[in-house]
Amino acid sequence: MNLSSEQERARQRRLANLKPFKKGQSGNPKGCPGPRPKKPVFIPRSSIEDEIQAAPIAIEDIREAAKLRTNKAMRTLEAALTAPECRWSSRIAAAQAILDRGWGKPKEHVQAEVGLDLKWLLKRGRERNEQRERERLLIEGDKTAWS
Repeated sequence: MNLSSEQERARQRRLANLKPFKKGQSGNPKGCPGPRPKKPVFIPRSSIEDEIQAAPIAIEDIREAAKLRTNKAMRTLEAALTAPECRWSSRIAAAQAILDRGWGKPKEHVQAEVGLDLKWLLKRGRERNEQRERERLLIEGDKTAWS
């Protein structure tokens, strides 16, 4: 394959930039692809507890503050529904959080039917106790056989 002189010069420049490693030398001496993550900063538990003690906030105060902002939260939700050009996910999340704190989350009703009765539970409990006792006797019996 014949290369033009310009292509040959470009090839020579590319090859000149290559720096082969010496025998036994690694191309990645640190062994990781990028900077190592920083170690987390240790904050003593006592200082966290001191901060909590210094600024107590009553739950009632938070609820009242959230209730005062209910109208603004509702307007934000309404604007989010009609603004196709903006990302509103964070605004909706904030508005929802304010509403939840102020008015509470909706109650969920769960209805479950369990087909167990008291007789069955008592019988099952006795069976389990008998099984445990048999297992205990078998284990103790094995220990005495080895002595």
